Amino acid sequence: MNESTYTQYYLRKLREQGIYTLKLMLNFNNGVPDVWLSGTAGDIWIEFKYINKVPKRQSTKIKPNLSDLQSHWLNGRYYEGRKVCVILGSEIGSYVFTDLEWNSSITRDDLTLSRQDVITWITQQIHV
Repeated sequence: MNESTYTQYYLRKLREQGIYTLKLMLNFNNGVPDVWLSGTAGDIWIEFKYINKVPKRQSTKIKPNLSDLQSHWLNGRYYEGRKVCVILGSEIGSYVFTDLEWNSSITRDDLTLSRQDVITWITQQIHV
């Protein structure tokens, strides 16, 4: 699997639930997250990342591979009060970085969320 396939899976599942999804590809405005989602309780900006090789050692730190522009954009919107997150996926599970967590690291034991867990979490953020 790659990042594109990982992202498309979630967009398809969320659209099936009637959630408005907008996939962004802005060549002249780098840093803007991959996806904007809108629901009855608000909206959220999500940057999806996927790691192909999960470290074997539990102690190895894993940090989403954000560009400086992506990190700056996410931090700026967070401080404006927007809902923003980074969802990191892997073959063993996923992790949702919120509240500036994308600036820090996790370990392989944190990659515990299933695909359905991630869909449920996203849905809870934008629907009442």
